[in-house]
Amino acid sequence: MRQADTSWKRGFAASALGDVRRAKRFHKRLAALSRRPSGKVSEVFRRAADQQAAYDFLEHDTVDANAVQMLAFRETATRCRGHRSVYLVLDGSSLSLTDRTGTKGFGSIGNRGKNGRGLKVMNGLAVSTSGKTLGILSQRFWARGPKPAKGYRPLRDRESYRWHEAFDAAVESMRKWAPETRLHVLSDRESDATQFMRHVVASGCDFTVRANGTRKALVNGRRVLLRPLLKRLPVLARYSFEYAGDGGRSPARIATMAVRAARVRLVVRDHHIKQRHVLELTAVLAREERAPRGVKPLDWLLYTTVPVPNAAAVAAIARYGYRWRIEDFHR
Repeated sequence: MRQADTSWKRGFAASALGDVRRAKRFHKRLAALSRRPSGKVSEVFRRAADQQAAYDFLEHDTVDANAVQMLAFRETATRCRGHRSVYLVLDGSSLSLTDRTGTKGFGSIGNRGKNGRGLKVMNGLAVSTSGKTLGILSQRFWARGPKPAKGYRPLRDRESYRWHEAFDAAVESMRKWAPETRLHVLSDRESDATQFMRHVVASGCDFTVRANGTRKALVNGRRVLLRPLLKRLPVLARYSFEYAGDGGRSPARIATMAVRAARVRLVVRDHHIKQRHVLELTAVLAREERAPRGVKPLDWLLYTTVPVPNAAAVAAIARYGYRWRIEDFHR
């Protein structure tokens, strides 16, 4: 078995935990976790005595969850020092938890019609520009409340505000412990939200976000659909990769992608307040060529704040590929 990385020990020093004996017990728990990562104590620790020791530690009044999180964030930010830029991969997940009596304060997860119960979590994972995972920079747990009524809701009352909170917490960690390192957000279609993208830009950070739905660009004073606009542009580059398939209508295959890109003035708006804004960014379209008969071609559209000249558009797609690091983390 590969020996677990023990570099985390310096971040969880006895002084930070307030007691040498407590630090030693914590190190034992973390060592076991690094050998067998899981979301459940019963799956990390096999022996009953070790499980009980872990539960006793986690439930003890002197162990503060927020303090432990801050130690982890500090250690990750410290690892980011010396990097000119790091990627902040943001994504949410759910913890399915048992609550037969309905007294544990859990909320709805997944499809509300299926009555799943548990907690929601938003994680911010730091990844180097070479693809090395550096650690967690931010983490937010919450219990989902009842389905909100339709109509206008202030931003802070929307579930999408969790993206803002996780981003802001990561920025704060970097400001404290790695102020010279710049953050570049990588996130999936759920983060294609006007308020969030504008917030990242206003914070002085970059982003690469996968597009969700159809947006328009401002061209010569007119709003035009972005995808048709990009499809008319010349191909900047082509690349092939092994596509694993989706387990359904799209089979595994070697896919060849044609890449087009342009600097655009993207029209964005908040549907709740009917207000339009313009963001200047680069749109990168990667569309599959010669897809199998009867199969819908792969089609990915990315927004990035970074100018993408010529064949460097492929680099934007490769950069977005590091987003999968957080999928591995959630698994």
